[in-house]
Amino acid sequence: CNTMDISKELRLKVNEAMNAVPDLVAELAVDYFKERFRYKEFDGKEWPGPGRGYKRSNGSLLVDSGHLLNSIRPAEISTDKVVISAGNDNVLYAKVHNEGFSGSVVVKTHDRTSKKGKQYVVKQHTRKALIPQRQFMGESRELNIILKKDIEQLFKTIIEE
Repeated sequence: CNTMDISKELRLKVNEAMNAVPDLVAELAVDYFKERFRYKEFDGKEWPGPGRGYKRSNGSLLVDSGHLLNSIRPAEISTDKVVISAGNDNVLYAKVHNEGFSGSVVVKTHDRTSKKGKQYVVKQHTRKALIPQRQFMGESRELNIILKKDIEQLFKTIIEE
């Protein structure tokens, strides 16, 4: 075996590892972002609780239907970048929960049932809303540590093959 063969073999293995990195990053990032719902924190910072006068009847904080959690997915995977997104036409509130919101919202006309079982109509109106930030995606020191460790292991495994 001469030096030229070793150099070529090493280059091939490095290329193999480099080609595998974007998919690994996407998988690890999606898993990390989805795990935030279980741990109710982001990058070591706990989410604020449900808020005054609000009690969950089922599910967990930010998980009722599971639509938000299940909307987290890779939007782009290339050798230059990996983009993970959340939300879709059924989950328009992803950004509001990730970044928080304070302001006025329009409540559309809708039917309501009173505690006594009587039907009534609530007319369209404006109300103030304060939704605390419960970040589940974004730049994360914890995720960077996971990525570094797993990418190093990927290179080590491929080089040693």
